[in-house]
Amino acid sequence: MFNTKAFLMCAAMGLAGFANAEPISYQGQLKDQGVAANGVYDFKFQLFNTEVGGTQLGVEQDAPDINVTDGLFRQDLEFGDVFNANDAWLRVFVRVGTSTGAFTELLPRQKITDVPKAAYATVAETALDSYWQVGDSSSIFYGDGVERVLVNRSAPINLNEFFGVHASTVGTAFGGMHISTNAGGHPFYGYVVGGIIKSYSYYAPGTDSWNLWVGGNDVFNIDSNGDPVVAGDMAAGSVVATGDLNADGNVIAGGSVSAQGAVTGALFGLTSSRTLTYSVSGDTFHSGSGRSFAGGDAVGGAYQTQSGQGWLMAPVNLPDGAVVTSVRISFLDNSTGDMAVALQARNFTGTLSELALIQSSGASVAVQTMTTTNIAEPVIDNSLRGYHLRVFSSFWPGNLLLRIFGVQIEYTVDEVQ
Repeated sequence: MFNTKAFLMCAAMGLAGFANAEPISYQGQLKDQGVAANGVYDFKFQLFNTEVGGTQLGVEQDAPDINVTDGLFRQDLEFGDVFNANDAWLRVFVRVGTSTGAFTELLPRQKITDVPKAAYATVAETALDSYWQVGDSSSIFYGDGVERVLVNRSAPINLNEFFGVHASTVGTAFGGMHISTNAGGHPFYGYVVGGIIKSYSYYAPGTDSWNLWVGGNDVFNIDSNGDPVVAGDMAAGSVVATGDLNADGNVIAGGSVSAQGAVTGALFGLTSSRTLTYSVSGDTFHSGSGRSFAGGDAVGGAYQTQSGQGWLMAPVNLPDGAVVTSVRISFLDNSTGDMAVALQARNFTGTLSELALIQSSGASVAVQTMTTTNIAEPVIDNSLRGYHLRVFSSFWPGNLLLRIFGVQIEYTVDEVQ
């Protein structure tokens, strides 16, 4: 004596199998003499519009030599485009696969309700299905956290993948997955840890923008013009924008920051300090003591053309917040007089401060260089003072034997210049 319990499952995991007359997958549990069947069996399937009698729908489906294991079997059925909003009943016949005798009908017929109900009836008898189960009234689920669901491939990319989709593309064709909503909806992809929503990205049709939500706020979006907008601080390697780059907070970059449009932010910073050099040519010096001087001639450098005491000056424009690390001078001292080169700051109230000092001595026909790293007040503060270089000598010879060729100021910054 045979008996069976079974359920129907759309092959396309939804209603598409019914609506488009595609195959449905039938999975059943067969018992032979009250014991779960094992072996090969022949089946026949018919579809009717009533539980008893009635009119057959579609064509009969023959399924010979079906393997049944521990009572479970599965078979794809194609009755044609016969499903509509009306109920239907499945009629099942079975015989042992080695037999050529008559089939035994399994009663009663199994009801397939209208299409919406059929979608949920697919998993109604979950005890018979080792995969899909019923959740609440509007969901089905699979697995307990360790199973993997893969579409169009049989192996995960790595052990961290639990859901994957593969597309067998040709050439440079796209292949992927869409998340859709009705008009005005916000399609999103979210991240949940321990049952708590931590982050999600979404598309906002009202502003035609892609947005990233983290910690209760939208922190980043790309607007309809393709311009990135950061709600807070922005930290990155090199930043390249084909349009505008806007940040409500700071922009921190380990590399370059470039944009074809405007770049706005409260502060443009670097992930680590950068060392830069500010150079002052000797030709830019001028007299600060009212004495005649020369600069920019064929031999280069600047010097006082009147003998005796005097000094030359040159402005220094370093970025606010820069930290001066060294001062290096290039000069010629082949005279009895020496020179002192100082980096100075003049407070806007008139107070003069000396940040660094280099003193020449002796006489040499060669151009010399000297460096100091002894910086008294290294942090540049343009809100309180201005900066300059001062080249002083108590005895200028009045000729080329004592002159300044240039000064290099090395400094570090934490902000993009």
